Amino acid sequence: MIIMRNTRKSVWAVWACFTVMMLFAALTAGPRDPFPIGHCMMSQGAVVETEGVSGRQPWTSAAFYRDTLRWGVSAAAVGYHGVGSVSQYAVGGFGTLGPVVCKAAIMQLDAMRVYYEQTFAVSAGSAWRSLTFGLDAQGYRTGLYGQSFNTRTMAAVGAALHIQTNRISADIATQGFTVLSSGDPESDPVPHITARVCTVRNKYGSQGAMIRITPVDAAPVRFVLAQEYRIGALFALSASIASNPTTIGFGISLDKSPVNGSAAVVNHPFLGWSRGVSVDYAR
Repeated sequence: MIIMRNTRKSVWAVWACFTVMMLFAALTAGPRDPFPIGHCMMSQGAVVETEGVSGRQPWTSAAFYRDTLRWGVSAAAVGYHGVGSVSQYAVGGFGTLGPVVCKAAIMQLDAMRVYYEQTFAVSAGSAWRSLTFGLDAQGYRTGLYGQSFNTRTMAAVGAALHIQTNRISADIATQGFTVLSSGDPESDPVPHITARVCTVRNKYGSQGAMIRITPVDAAPVRFVLAQEYRIGALFALSASIASNPTTIGFGISLDKSPVNGSAAVVNHPFLGWSRGVSVDYAR
């Protein structure tokens, strides 16, 4: 009996180490998340509606918000690897102060109670005619539970510019420029650029395409395509596919103002099927 218990503990330890290693291979320091969390998980970030839930998510740039709502709060959760042992949670909100939009969010990633990652994100932006723009900053704290001497702290900044016409929505953003290093370059956020083109919501829903360029990666270019199909005014179904690595996502959302919700799944070659939910309240 004792031998069997020791064997089970050994198998659990090996499995835990393997899972954490695979997690590190897929995401390290917030900006390397394998896909966005919250409402944008459905489209893997390829569709953002500036007058919808995806535009007011507090963990995205204020440049993506163009609406008449004055304030709101959001929460999201993701279980990676198909189980709750690797998960990420986020809460935050937005508010408008005259012509200025401000966002703030806190995120916590937990890997099997072995590794943790905390992120604090703030953004401020405004609009001028058909343009919206935002300045963003993120602070990170990573480490192993019970080992405070292994804690790393870092900070990064970025900016985004968005333009919208009657039919097309487009943006370009730069993120991950380290202003406070952890002392370990491999742990610091990495600079990357994203460019996205979406259709403004139409009778078929919304369609979007996004390219992300991370120069330091072995495969620096990633493409994402997504389709969100509207079912009346309340529901939307979404499907998305991305490259490098190949990921496939599906989701459903419910828009019933002032409360909105979504649920999504994304298949990742390292993480398997990940499941996420989000809820949003805005007025």
